[in-house]
Amino acid sequence: MSDKMTLRKDVTITLATTIPSDRHLVIDLPADVPVGPAEIRISIPVSPTADEVSPVNPALEIARAKFRAVGSLSTTWKAPEDALILTDEELFKLTEQLAGGASVDEIMKDIRGDW
Repeated sequence: MSDKMTLRKDVTITLATTIPSDRHLVIDLPADVPVGPAEIRISIPVSPTADEVSPVNPALEIARAKFRAVGSLSTTWKAPEDALILTDEELFKLTEQLAGGASVDEIMKDIRGDW
């Protein structure tokens, strides 16, 4: 028996995988992995909920909160199911009416003046 104690350093191997629908995994380990007892851990990442995600721009979130408080924040990203889709001709007529019959060039000239 030796007076020296041999300490084994723990080795960690991290493998990324996708769990299939049958929930059956087969793992082939490298040849240099020692034979014997081992501990296997499975860590499944959980996507954060909307409440857990930090806002990208805190100033924008403050502005959204103010608009929400006065009932002016729009959270509708799509047109309602019963909304009518305008044809190109109807859209053109509506644009003309809103612009007072002026073309985009005329509106820009009014805004910017002559360059």
